[in-house]
Amino acid sequence: MWACRSFLRRPNPLSIPRTLRPAIHRQDANQRTTVHGKNHLTASPRRHVSDAANRDPHHPAAATTTTRRHLYVVLDDHKHEYGIYKLDVGGDLDGDHDVGSDPDSARRLPDPAVIRVEVPTAIEDLAARFAALGSCIITTGSSPNTYGLREEHYGVTLVYDTDTAALSVACNVPKGLRDGFREAVAAGGRLYAFEDVTELHDERGWEIEPLRPCPGGMHCMTTDRGRDADESRWCWLPFSGSSRCFWSADPESPPFFPEAMVAHAEAGRAIFVSASAFHNDVRTFSYDTARDDWTRCGGWALPFVGRAGYDAELDAWVGLHRKGYDTDGHLCVCRVPVPTSDLDRTPQPQWKIGGEKVILEHPDWRHVDAKLVHMAERGQHCLVERLRREGTDEKESLPDGDECLLVVTTFQVKYGDDGELVTSADRRYARTYKVSRYRDDFEVAAFWI
Repeated sequence: MWACRSFLRRPNPLSIPRTLRPAIHRQDANQRTTVHGKNHLTASPRRHVSDAANRDPHHPAAATTTTRRHLYVVLDDHKHEYGIYKLDVGGDLDGDHDVGSDPDSARRLPDPAVIRVEVPTAIEDLAARFAALGSCIITTGSSPNTYGLREEHYGVTLVYDTDTAALSVACNVPKGLRDGFREAVAAGGRLYAFEDVTELHDERGWEIEPLRPCPGGMHCMTTDRGRDADESRWCWLPFSGSSRCFWSADPESPPFFPEAMVAHAEAGRAIFVSASAFHNDVRTFSYDTARDDWTRCGGWALPFVGRAGYDAELDAWVGLHRKGYDTDGHLCVCRVPVPTSDLDRTPQPQWKIGGEKVILEHPDWRHVDAKLVHMAERGQHCLVERLRREGTDEKESLPDGDECLLVVTTFQVKYGDDGELVTSADRRYARTYKVSRYRDDFEVAAFWI
């Protein structure tokens, strides 16, 4: 049994017969995904599978599933492909949840995956990154064959719509995104992707211009060009003549190194990012998505690693606490700062660290990576983490499906009687899956859609 996370070991008073479990594992292998676009080299249509209820709004089962959200997990479980899996973690929370599952009883993920894609990159050793905007899961890469293509068509964007199960393939990708992005943040109905390959030649000094651009760029993807905002700084590149999706053809210059981003969070129309700039220390910056401008908040950093989600019950962000460039396994709650237009004048927010670790600890397994996903409408959080068997090398491929685990757990975060952070297991879900892992540079991706 797990040595940690005691809140998962509390007894579950209710159970539901195995035959009444959610039907998410019974994928219809006869249903096929619609593929749009001329470039089919990056996907295998015969393997694009989805359940009918999630594709067709007129399907008999769709009436009860169109507004239901699911957890989508992206894994590098094939040598040259990525699998996107759809898990029902929010439906029957009082059912048979395998709370505190032992690794020996781990199951397999639903087979086949909802969709499986190959993301080409010019740099073979560069892992793909995935992001979500609305109902869509998005990734970018290089065209597998650039012969005869104009330069603006060297890249490829893959957009999988979880509502319609359609996969759109477009060749229009900004130059800086042809080998993927470091991070991507959805805010204000748009996706902001950060990359570190755009070369910017700006000789302005730090004292003259405090927000001196760093090597790299921020690109914007949108499905709505009609919002009330000054669009003069964005030059939009349509996916195709009939598509509603647009990439920004020109990058915005971030005031930090995108490769040095350690934490980010959204608050209304603002994006907060903690990263290194020309000084080695980590600073925090905010981006107003309505005004399209950056502000340096101060010489302090957000206490998270990766993304933090806003919890309305706590009126604060919740994320995995950062120690160095990784998590120490504890949760962290941080108040949302109010950005000001004055340089370095945004007060450092208060935060609190949970006393109990939420990252699993087991003598036979070692931590690989983890993502904390916020399920806003439920007031819950979902921890998605991977572990490798003790004795395996952290950089080696684990292809047989028995040396790597995927653990999915949901819980609520509350304040205790003394103001301490506690995780509630009143409405909980936990399952453990056996998975494969091929790339040491790929981090598990998870989205609540």
